[in-house]
Amino acid sequence: MTCTQTNLTKGTMTITGTPVNVASANQTGTRRLMISDNPERFDLGFYNSATLWHDQVNTSSTSITHRVFLWHLNETGASVKLGLTLQNLSTSNSIQVSNGKKEIGYAASDYLSVGLCTSKACLGGTMDTLTPVDATVVANSAGVISEATYQTNRLMGAIFEFTVSRSSGSGNLYYKLRTVMSRNTGTNLRTITSDPVEPDSEANHPRGSWSFSELDALTPTYTVGNIGFYNVSAGGSSPDNKFTTSASYNSGDAIENKGHFGVKYNLTIPVNNNTSSSKTIRVRLNPRGGTYAGAFRNTSGTTRGIPALAIKSPQEVVNPVDFTVPANTTTNCQCSLMHAGGAAMPIGVYVTTI
Repeated sequence: MTCTQTNLTKGTMTITGTPVNVASANQTGTRRLMISDNPERFDLGFYNSATLWHDQVNTSSTSITHRVFLWHLNETGASVKLGLTLQNLSTSNSIQVSNGKKEIGYAASDYLSVGLCTSKACLGGTMDTLTPVDATVVANSAGVISEATYQTNRLMGAIFEFTVSRSSGSGNLYYKLRTVMSRNTGTNLRTITSDPVEPDSEANHPRGSWSFSELDALTPTYTVGNIGFYNVSAGGSSPDNKFTTSASYNSGDAIENKGHFGVKYNLTIPVNNNTSSSKTIRVRLNPRGGTYAGAFRNTSGTTRGIPALAIKSPQEVVNPVDFTVPANTTTNCQCSLMHAGGAAMPIGVYVTTI
């Protein structure tokens, strides 16, 4: 694991007021996002082998970048084999996987620690190098990007980033990504090309594939001397709920990613200092839906971890950034978040003047 970023120090305070949703949000970037978190659990009655989720590309572009977020708990009573595969559906070209990065973790109980580590490494740019099992996949064949066997009563959480490009031949990039599993650890995962299993209706864990993996969100303007309180990843009708079922590939079997797992969430807080002296605002983060953890990149580009924050009285908070605004100036406080797998949303952004 390469999540070497230090964690912020948490404290407590009494939070007042009710948070409001962000004012606007826009999808950004061209890196595709694939979320494989449903079915989250494999139990004793689960399939012998299965496709868990998939994504498909058919484009005249010569290369496509991807991020895959994977989150699955093995409760089968035995080890399982889990992997990420690439099926080349083209009849006229070969494709290759390059620029690979990965962050993979396993846990028997503290699942949030795995999510914290993967989010820090991804947002902070310190993921391990991913060497594909099959770097090149010829026409009408399937390859393995990554595979692992892990024990029962263990969670596997991972983030992968890579580029798929045409290495020879002609015609569109035409391929399918899959997360697949088998209860027979000797199975050749390349042979699993079925449609995804039915989602778990008992839990609203997300799965889907979208053409973007970042959001640019804007809060209402904060005026110094006041209190600003904003919800991030609130779901429902919030303007930042962009990873919807209808926007996903295979929308009929997808489930919205309202918690923005695997997403780089860029947040801009416009700050109006209408006074005659310089002022400093303090940004705090406070959980609103349950225990929260994640990663935060501050205004200077430094990434820190957000340790597990619980809803208590007084409430647990971290202070990731203080931001100074010159007199008679309106400017932007810009930062980024990535939510840990296993975290509960929304997260509150609480702004005061110190």
